Amino acid sequence: MSMADTGPGQLGHGYAMQLWEAEARPGLEFRIALANLADSINRQLASAAQAGGFAVFGDYQVVAAACRTDGDLQPSALAKSLGITMAGVTGRLDRLERQGLIDRERRVDDRRTVVVRATPAGRERFEYVTMSLRALDAQIESEVSESDIESMCAALDRIRAQLPDGGP
Repeated sequence: MSMADTGPGQLGHGYAMQLWEAEARPGLEFRIALANLADSINRQLASAAQAGGFAVFGDYQVVAAACRTDGDLQPSALAKSLGITMAGVTGRLDRLERQGLIDRERRVDDRRTVVVRATPAGRERFEYVTMSLRALDAQIESEVSESDIESMCAALDRIRAQLPDGGP
């Protein structure tokens, strides 16, 4: 019986432990370490965003994208870059617009096209959070070399490409 042919609770604890110890342990330990690192990074990102007045890190990402594109950001491109649905983007844009952090405008040359622009208040919050994130990056870079970071990114990209969803 392979692991793929079973569901939760179908393997005895002893058999599962043998598999883990004999075959899956290095891969499992790697996945656990990666998940723990991701959790830690996500907490830091959320904390920085909240300290800057954003409800969630995703709201910071929207305003950051609007700042980087300087008024040429379309909601469909935003959805694609964030990996979320148009409904998700619309909800975020509605919330950020109510808070005065972004504006949605129709293009002058094509009234069918909506673009997202960061307001001065949105730019101010973006800059505050970005400075906090740069400080976190400096902490990491003081312990890990640039070449190590590049190697890890390349390895993670190869791993992501092997995942069932294919990753971005």
